[in-house]
Amino acid sequence: MVKIFNKGKSDNLSEDKNDNIKYKKPKIILLDLDKSSTEILKKEGFNVTSGTLGSKYKVEKTTDYCQIYFDSKLPNLNEQEIVCIDINGNKTLDDSKTVDTPPEKKQYWGECSNGIIDPAPILMKQFETSFKRILNHGGLFIIFASRKIYPNIIFGSKQGYSLDGDKEKLHNWSFLPFFEGGYYDFKTKNDYGEEIYINPQLKENDLKKLLKKHATCMNYEITFKLGNGVEKGWKPLLLNKYDDIVGGIFSPETGGEIVILPQSSKKDEIIHELMTNIIPTIKPSLFPEMENKSWIHNDEYEFENVKKYKSDIEKVQKETKQKINDLNDKIKEEHDQWEFLNNIITETDKKLVMSVIECLKFIGFKNIKDVDEEIGESSDNSRIKEEDIQICDNSTKLLLEVKGIGGNPTDEDLLQVHKYVPRKMRKWKHTDVNGCSVINFQRNISPLDRNEFTEKQIEDAENHEIKLINTWDLYILIRGMIKYEWEGKVIRDLFYTNEGKMNNIPSNYKKIGKITHVFSDKNVIVIKIESEKLRQGDKIGYLKGHEFFEYRINSMQINKKIIEEGNIGDEVGIKIDSAKNNLKNIKLYKVIS
Repeated sequence: MVKIFNKGKSDNLSEDKNDNIKYKKPKIILLDLDKSSTEILKKEGFNVTSGTLGSKYKVEKTTDYCQIYFDSKLPNLNEQEIVCIDINGNKTLDDSKTVDTPPEKKQYWGECSNGIIDPAPILMKQFETSFKRILNHGGLFIIFASRKIYPNIIFGSKQGYSLDGDKEKLHNWSFLPFFEGGYYDFKTKNDYGEEIYINPQLKENDLKKLLKKHATCMNYEITFKLGNGVEKGWKPLLLNKYDDIVGGIFSPETGGEIVILPQSSKKDEIIHELMTNIIPTIKPSLFPEMENKSWIHNDEYEFENVKKYKSDIEKVQKETKQKINDLNDKIKEEHDQWEFLNNIITETDKKLVMSVIECLKFIGFKNIKDVDEEIGESSDNSRIKEEDIQICDNSTKLLLEVKGIGGNPTDEDLLQVHKYVPRKMRKWKHTDVNGCSVINFQRNISPLDRNEFTEKQIEDAENHEIKLINTWDLYILIRGMIKYEWEGKVIRDLFYTNEGKMNNIPSNYKKIGKITHVFSDKNVIVIKIESEKLRQGDKIGYLKGHEFFEYRINSMQINKKIIEEGNIGDEVGIKIDSAKNNLKNIKLYKVIS
């Protein structure tokens, strides 16, 4: 390949002026990165300069080839020790460029089909020897990776309209031989994504902390697979959701280090942290003038006991991670087991109906019929819409109409089941048939923020002799049943009580009265007994918000005197496990075994 010179363009040997150099070593060059990255490192006193492998520029979209213009700037490249490069960072100029070289002379020509010419792949190949020399001498490359592009480039001359020459096999990763195949073969694949994860095998250190900090600001355009000769020297750092490698460190046998990172919106911060905190520890030989002695704790210098302690830490971390994974598996099992319960406060249509049926089975109903499923299996296409569920466990038959609604329920939503009751009475020749509207309304917001049935809706339900069941109330009841191992009968009973809104208190709860005072410092509540005697050893309970709480009476007093029994009309103090001020005026119940 011929050497490239641009008459009248930037002198490739000139450097950016830097009067604030604190560390003469290492010499750092930033290629096609934002100027801010250079300025930040200069303020820290680094010997840093910026450069470019040439600007992209716009041309008219045609199927023809045009002469390629070069404006590269690689100041003092051969003496650099750290090279930072953004593969796709070279800017695009709006104006087209003219080349002075006569077309009859051999030169580079680029295809104009996409309207942009990028000279960088040519310059990369041109200076490959210099880049390789830097690396083999113990240098470091930091690469912000971009997708691999193979532009159509010909090296040749033009006579009239005829272009005579050879097509060059170049791409935008041509600056080092490891990306060309051969012994060191990085197998790459253009891809794109924003979900980036830290390699779980990576040890806890400053580099891992940096990756954790910036992973959410990264996106990948290319993935890497280990080819021939790469396995031993390759350490994966970052993975995508499919466990493809999107970032890593490569240490070739010939010397040097190559750090490959995805694209990032915070390259300047990453470069700054790498240069000031991380690379001086990883490659202290490149930073002989920096007062950074953290390398003293690298494994090759560490004391044997310290190595053992570090190994023990890794073992504990591994065991802890396994315990966390086991607990997460148990959490998933619980979520899967009780999915039907969550569904009754989130779902609609068939999924809601099926989950309500699961709830009915859980509380002990036996003879449950899915009417929609029965109609679906029937060959009789003339059957009209009926209730969703039938419960025929005893002489009182229950018809359940189930609805999931985004907003508040209408009268039609609440009273529709009323239409089905007389039909079933005639069909079954049985008058003891009750209708229930099971409604999951305002299902898209948190149940704690939802409305209740209005007084008018409850009154209308009573007048039409149907029961309104809020799935949120059913959810709370079943959670209480799970928590305190109630018999399912205490919830089943509620389906057969008077019309209107179904009670949200289980049938084994007998009201005693309201909590009148709370002494939270002593965990004591005071109640005036309105019904049901209380004795030492009785269990009491209450519903606070969306959760039931139950306590055994171990101490009971009247006027600071211990008593064994409290009668109706007595005002007694009861010591419980946890008494909070917000319990005042809460209804208290005696829990019947």
